[in-house]
Amino acid sequence: MEYEPAVFCGRCGRKAPRWISWSVANPGRRYYSCVEAQHGFIQWHDDPTSPFLRVLLGDLRDRKTTEQTARDSGAGASIRDNLVRKGLMLN
Repeated sequence: MEYEPAVFCGRCGRKAPRWISWSVANPGRRYYSCVEAQHGFIQWHDDPTSPFLRVLLGDLRDRKTTEQTARDSGAGASIRDNLVRKGLMLN
């Protein structure tokens, strides 16, 4: 892994932490953002993903959400069994 210099907010000069976007438009894409949201500082770390990868990551996110909902609900066992039967259950 190569060294990557810190990224700083252009408004306050503070070090900007790196986050991972899970939005529909940029799933899995890393970016830097100032902790002071009102500064509006954002800088992408990764290039945009391909349309195929965006759809794939979105589908995986949705399946994981469905699985989590099944675990958290009272009727989770029947939902979980259905997902396993369809081969959609993620670990």
